Amino acid sequence: MEQNNTYRFSYQGTGGGLFKIQIVNFILTALTLGFYYPWAKAKKLQYLYSTTTIDDHPFAFTGTGKEMFKGFIRAVILLTVIYAIFFYFFLVLKMKALAFLILYVAIFVIIPLAIHGAYKYRMAKTVWKGIRFGYTGDRIELFLLFLKGIFLTIITLGIYGALV
Repeated sequence: MEQNNTYRFSYQGTGGGLFKIQIVNFILTALTLGFYYPWAKAKKLQYLYSTTTIDDHPFAFTGTGKEMFKGFIRAVILLTVIYAIFFYFFLVLKMKALAFLILYVAIFVIIPLAIHGAYKYRMAKTVWKGIRFGYTGDRIELFLLFLKGIFLTIITLGIYGALV
């Protein structure tokens, strides 16, 4: 016998409530030259999750700015290294084409890895009715799909990207 369950999904937040959080986050991020960003992201996610419900049971985001700051610092260091290599090839060695090739390849490699890590973290920190979520996607599969999408978007002059 088939059981057909229906769940009521709703958002209880207000635009004003989210706006206040965004304004404070913007000001603090600007004053700290971007270093407050992980805490800003955590505050926004905590608000959005806590005001989103299924059958009147809210979600919870249990991540913290401190945890997200560690990933933020790793990203800043990685991007700094990539840009240092780019500028070394571009300005010092005067190999402009190679510099851009290195830059684009590095970015195309980093993006799917960053997406994978972000999903894994966010799902691990999402709770609903005491149930902790999880992301079990395969990093290599995501990486290959991403590269396939980039390749097809380039050879179709952007048409594939619009269809995805």
